[in-house]
Amino acid sequence: MQTYHKNDKEFIKFLIEHGADPNIEDHDGYTSLFYECKKRERRLMLKINMTKYQLIYACKSNNSELIKYLVERGAEINVRDNDGWSPLMYSCKNNNYNIIETTLIYACKSGNSEFVKYLIESKVKINAKDDEGSAPLIYGCLSDNYEIVKYLIENGAEINTKDDWDGTPLENACGIQIVLRNIKKIYGG
Repeated sequence: MQTYHKNDKEFIKFLIEHGADPNIEDHDGYTSLFYECKKRERRLMLKINMTKYQLIYACKSNNSELIKYLVERGAEINVRDNDGWSPLMYSCKNNNYNIIETTLIYACKSGNSEFVKYLIESKVKINAKDDEGSAPLIYGCLSDNYEIVKYLIENGAEINTKDDWDGTPLENACGIQIVLRNIKKIYGG
């Protein structure tokens, strides 16, 4: 994996396809995925398993695209580095409010209830909206995750919030249920 420093991506792909362990750390304790994060490249990440420090590095470097990618794929969110810092702490340190607020949206979208609770307990804005005007509660309803929806409402989520298309959480939840019932009718089950 040392060839990564030379940007020989084809050789790295070859090594991984033939059984090389991308999770082996170099003499500084970094993995191949660490260097992928550092270069902000995602193509090779699909072939490499996540390690627990990748979300910390993404937050440390304010890479919101990578943060979204890692959170949606179940990155470990309660991890702390050797200095005791968490991903959320790095985002706060870097004054990157967009990352902090949209992380709750990504967690709701992916149904990651543990991360949703962690973020709300960390006082992230529960009604922050994304670029489509959708708040976390709308994504909680769309992910059909009762636990997330209940937790958001119990912690002050605006129940009648509207997205840019005037859709409310209730309308989104009902829409999902109607679609599911119709699929069951069509395909049986």
